[in-house]
Amino acid sequence: MKLNGWKRVWIVFTVFSGLLSCGLVIFLTEASLQSEDLNQHMANLLGNAKVVNIKLFGNVQFPAQLPEEEISRIVKEGLSTSPAAVKEAAEKEFMKIAWQLVDQARAENEMKRLKTYLFSSLIWIGAVTFIYVFGWSVAWVRRGFDDY
Repeated sequence: MKLNGWKRVWIVFTVFSGLLSCGLVIFLTEASLQSEDLNQHMANLLGNAKVVNIKLFGNVQFPAQLPEEEISRIVKEGLSTSPAAVKEAAEKEFMKIAWQLVDQARAENEMKRLKTYLFSSLIWIGAVTFIYVFGWSVAWVRRGFDDY
């Protein structure tokens, strides 16, 4: 099969625009994603922690998202065994909330990636189709002049 000039232009445009589209998608998507780093979420949680003073043990930090009733329950349960159990329970709560934030960020990032890939694919397909139809139209019009 012999390719004419318009088909060659269309193939070259398709390849280059596909590569450009992939590069832009990767660049733009990665810049807008939320952090999936557990340590960063832990640092943010610790920065907004509620501090509870426990006699004979000192201050224990709890996640700010926990209601006061939940903190009181954890402290009572921990003090029934040992003061160190309160600190362990608080750390477990921090980890549980941090992992929830990581999972939430991952889910939101997956949706952002999927939407971005779909949108860029539609733009790429539209541009490639436009170039092909434009080239075919110009060739059709030109053939009309050659007949006379």
